[in-house]
Amino acid sequence: MVLERIRRHVAHPLYAAALTAAWATGASPHRLRGARLQDLTPDGDELALPRTASPGPGPVARHGARETFRIPAPLRSTLLAAASYRRLADAGPGARFFTALHADRLSALAAACGLRVPA
Repeated sequence: MVLERIRRHVAHPLYAAALTAAWATGASPHRLRGARLQDLTPDGDELALPRTASPGPGPVARHGARETFRIPAPLRSTLLAAASYRRLADAGPGARFFTALHADRLSALAAACGLRVPA
């Protein structure tokens, strides 16, 4: 199962969640970078992502169109754990969910798990 491979090969909660989100949504790391903590529902059953890729570090545009994805039940705990991790770092709801996400690092982790993530 994919989730077991992610848990076995990815120790950091944000990268595990980013890889899980990329696999569940088909979103690129650049698009995931635009996700905010408030974009994950409290139950972890939905994640909203910007329709376009985020250009990089800095504030996320609040007026852009977003697309909502259903998160399968077995994957929710990984996303909820990462959200809790971010909140422990005093991140507010408008803060980026996947801070400092590097596409090359996520691709390397995906390869270690036998997965592919969109470029």
